[in-house]
Amino acid sequence: MRDRLGDTRGFRMSEISRVIDRVAGDALAAPLKAAGYRRDGRTWRRHVGDNVQVVNAQASRYNVGANGRFTLNAGVYFPALAARLGLFPPTDAPGEGDCHVRTRPRPPGWRRDWWKVRAAGVATPDQEAGRVLGAVFSWLDRMADRRASRTNARATQDVRQALERYALPWLERLIDLRSARDELARSGPLWWAAAASLELGEHATAAALFAKALATTPARADNLRSWGRANGLES
Repeated sequence: MRDRLGDTRGFRMSEISRVIDRVAGDALAAPLKAAGYRRDGRTWRRHVGDNVQVVNAQASRYNVGANGRFTLNAGVYFPALAARLGLFPPTDAPGEGDCHVRTRPRPPGWRRDWWKVRAAGVATPDQEAGRVLGAVFSWLDRMADRRASRTNARATQDVRQALERYALPWLERLIDLRSARDELARSGPLWWAAAASLELGEHATAAALFAKALATTPARADNLRSWGRANGLES
């Protein structure tokens, strides 16, 4: 289970965290509310049939000072599959890191999978820089501050675009356990695909996927065989 970064509850929120909250909220809140998602901090969830769809804005743990960045994550969680896998107790409020199938839409045209934002007026002089370098750094910070509103507006626009053009269609495509099983069969983990097949009542498919999982992950063979025996896939 992966920690959800950017959860600002429990400590004083930095200014860059406030900017990320504002940008993510402006980009995501309205379309996700219209689609039936409910907000919890920087995470939105929607219960659809036997699954929970999750969208999350995840701030980098390395954000500091005036500059920050964050990603957009989406995933689908299946309580029945969680129970079958036995890794963690099923939950009604999964984080994105709990989801069984996950994706991270990239900014349009970018190789990176995150957006930059700027908190204007937060940067402080570098005390270790000399007089000349200090003056250069201060000038660069002033220029970045002047561009901050455009930087943040562009991030808001691009995140909304990534949500509507990629994340929401992806979530609609993975609307049920069968489609999630097929995705797991393509991208892994294969034993998760086997577990999903068992939940679908497709024992022969589960056995084939489980055998492939054993062959491709020999380092985990003992643990997988133990799970396989418990689930009728190993004698």
